[in-house]
Amino acid sequence: MKNNETIMKKIICIGASGSTKVIFDIIRENRENRIIGILDDDESLYQNEFIGIKVIGKATDIVSLYPDKFDQAIICIGAVKDTYNRKKIYEFLKFNNIKVGSTISKYANISTNAITSSGLIAMPGVIINSGCIIGENVFINTGCIVEHDCIIEDNVFLSPGVILSGSVSVKQNSFVGSGAIISTGLEIGENVTVGAGSVVVKNIPDSVTIFGNPAHKNMISKMIRGK
Repeated sequence: MKNNETIMKKIICIGASGSTKVIFDIIRENRENRIIGILDDDESLYQNEFIGIKVIGKATDIVSLYPDKFDQAIICIGAVKDTYNRKKIYEFLKFNNIKVGSTISKYANISTNAITSSGLIAMPGVIINSGCIIGENVFINTGCIVEHDCIIEDNVFLSPGVILSGSVSVKQNSFVGSGAIISTGLEIGENVTVGAGSVVVKNIPDSVTIFGNPAHKNMISKMIRGK
């Protein structure tokens, strides 16, 4: 092989969903990567094709395939209201020493002065500005703006169109719904759910659901999530 040739990375994708379709497009933009199969826990999908790629088993089957069959895994599942499933899969992969790759659209703009970690999904139109620190297994969906000096901890999910103004901190395992706006300098606690379209103007404690403009707490959800 010539020195200027690139070894193509073989990728296993976990999850067959709407988010997977967009992630496939991003992976295919990079001709150095090739998807060799999908894993999903829905047995009705086994041995069928999902947008042209065969579903070859369930998520835990990945252990028997690595590293002989593929180079890295991509977690393609999105999140509806929490980050539990993505976190569970990521921790399983790390426990089994399986490399988790990142998928970043060529239409995302990530500052060279931002720090990112493994498992990042950055969809088209994402902006991550200077001074940001992004933790592991973070999903930043289409059109999100993460302004300067934000800190996003592990397993956070930002839905389409979220705006984090400068110096916002989002703690681990939190979910932010579509179109939500977090004002400058605020802290969103761990295991928080921010409802779609919410405008957050004050710090949010751990394990609550908030919604509205201005956003306020749902006390019933606090009792449930606080168990």
